[in-house]
Amino acid sequence: MIYAHRSTAFILVLTLLATTVAFADLSDDFVPLRDDPAIEYATRPTHDPISILNAEIEAGRVRLKFDGEQGYLRSVLETLITLPRRT
Repeated sequence: MIYAHRSTAFILVLTLLATTVAFADLSDDFVPLRDDPAIEYATRPTHDPISILNAEIEAGRVRLKFDGEQGYLRSVLETLITLPRRT
């Protein structure tokens, strides 16, 4: 009976060790850089609603209202609904 528990514990420890070794070798090498030509996150212009809202705020055409309970959330959502869409 004791040997059965020891062998189960040994198999569990061995499995955990093998899993740790397998995943420890993973690195960020497979994550492309933001400047990668296939992605262009850092260089491609954005046209999504959030970037449009951000541009409107920076230009001074939109001001968000702060609500004590929800912060800027309600104002952001209402403004996103009314912003014209650019393509």
